[in-house]
Amino acid sequence: MSDRVLLILGIPDSDEEGLAIRKIQGRLDVQKVGRTISRDENVADQAFLYASRLSKRMVVLQIMTSELYHWGHNDIILPGPAKAKFIGHVREAIFNTSLETTKMLENKALRYGVELEILRIETDDPISPVIEEAIKGYDRIFIGREKKRIFPIFKRSIESQIRTKTSIPVISC
Repeated sequence: MSDRVLLILGIPDSDEEGLAIRKIQGRLDVQKVGRTISRDENVADQAFLYASRLSKRMVVLQIMTSELYHWGHNDIILPGPAKAKFIGHVREAIFNTSLETTKMLENKALRYGVELEILRIETDDPISPVIEEAIKGYDRIFIGREKKRIFPIFKRSIESQIRTKTSIPVISC
């Protein structure tokens, strides 16, 4: 049994997606939508409570990605510099959200008295790094609830892939 608990935050297909393109003051812009921090906070509370009760260390894998990267890379109308500017704008928004989440995690670590390690990964495909980290050996894995898919055969959830590739108990909140 390991002395570490893994908390996975920032899954792109989770409920209440974090970034979207919205019309702001007459122009389209990237905007944070949903209650991303509060959703992550709920999962973090569960994980920190578990870790503090059993005196475990907390490792947080923070996935920094967005479905908007796809549009920035594959837009056939925008020229190269405009694509780069759009992707940079998305990256900045993701980084700012990551800083807010980091502050929230540090406050929880102090409140619960749990040792905290944060790993940040910026990727378009979060499944591989999540599996690589999960197989390193943890007592429990906490993950945010993912959207229900109409056809889960075509794209399986990260949670189901972790369950398939490891024997570590996964708690979805």
